[in-house]
Amino acid sequence: MTGALAGTAATLVEHALDAAESASADVLLTARLHVADAVCCAAGGAVGPLGELMVVAARADSPTGPSLPESVDLLATLIHVDEFDALHEESATCPALCVAVAVHLGLRLGSTVDQVLRAVVAGYEATVAAATAGDAPGMYARGLWPSSLFAKLGSAVTAGYLMGLDRQACAHAVAIAATSGCAQLPPDITDGHYTSAGTAARLGLEAARQAALGLVGSLRIFDDGAYPLDATTLTPAGPPAIVSTALKPYPCARPLHAVAEATRGVVEHAGLQPGDIRSITVAVPAPLRRFLNQEAQPETVGGRKCSVTYVTRAAVSGCADDCRTYWRALDLPDVPVSLVAGGAPIDDLYPRSWGARVVVDAGAATYTELVTVPLGAETRPLGRAQLYNKWEGLLKAVSPGESLESWTGPLLSADGGEPFTRRLVPRGAGVGDRDVLV
Repeated sequence: MTGALAGTAATLVEHALDAAESASADVLLTARLHVADAVCCAAGGAVGPLGELMVVAARADSPTGPSLPESVDLLATLIHVDEFDALHEESATCPALCVAVAVHLGLRLGSTVDQVLRAVVAGYEATVAAATAGDAPGMYARGLWPSSLFAKLGSAVTAGYLMGLDRQACAHAVAIAATSGCAQLPPDITDGHYTSAGTAARLGLEAARQAALGLVGSLRIFDDGAYPLDATTLTPAGPPAIVSTALKPYPCARPLHAVAEATRGVVEHAGLQPGDIRSITVAVPAPLRRFLNQEAQPETVGGRKCSVTYVTRAAVSGCADDCRTYWRALDLPDVPVSLVAGGAPIDDLYPRSWGARVVVDAGAATYTELVTVPLGAETRPLGRAQLYNKWEGLLKAVSPGESLESWTGPLLSADGGEPFTRRLVPRGAGVGDRDVLV
């Protein structure tokens, strides 16, 4: 495919691929951690009640195994299904969905570890740059889930990079992916929401395969229309987006991370027991309140992960960081929890930071905790020990007794020139003699 590159889609691709090709050793190490984290999240998600249903649905019509697009769809769904996957706060997107494409396509094509990691850097960059230029945080107020559009573009770029598409073909892949638009984000997030993650990754892959065959899209699709991108902010300076993307410490909606952290901080520092607490008042950024609920015992997994009351009570109990807390409704302390307007500085800092204020009324004393930058953010990244603790918790749910070194060690220590093989992918649960992930 020849001809001069033009249009916003082409500008986006140029920027993303430049970031991948110039990625330093430190950036590639970060990408390695993100790949490991995404696959570990998927492995944990696959053994939860919602993930198990997703696996059954994906395998129902595939007795010999799912196709490549089906495999990508399932892995991306499992990456997001426990709300434990990475989030880029300022762009309000989940860029790790492209890892599903990188893993499965890398295995299929016999790519090297270095190629897979650079493809992930490119996917994150395309997702975040497009989302930032498209005011993705503002989509929440319109009832749209930004990742369903922008992570799809990132997945198209990841696929295009591994497939060796030239830059114009890759730009057409992005343009084709964009035509299917954005998924809705209902005010009551339930099971169906998580299928949007798999759909985004799959459509990105399919768009790249279509572009490889010569199909074209409008390279000006973002110049006007439903999802215009601000071309002046499309090629940000600074380190690649993957460096500023948060690895999550809690398997719940990101707006509630600061809530859980602040609540737990008060409980531990003041030495409070659940019975000491009369009530807890929570404040989060106003735009994020739309998809949070205040149900004490939500009926669905997704509902529990987005419940201010349930997550706050879990934090009081010290179990907010455990996936199993959300898989089935637990009998948590009956502490009254109320959600109020955020105000300054919480609203002012959003979307650069997703903070929270928590006020705990303990009768004899009232404690206020303000978290402006939640753990996992760019300026408060998870340390290696914290990240390993997260993976250890997931491993206990997937394969009790296995060591973390045997689970993630091969990927973390593999040489960049080594072929990317199944040996390097952290294992998931088994279905017969097959792994649910790969």
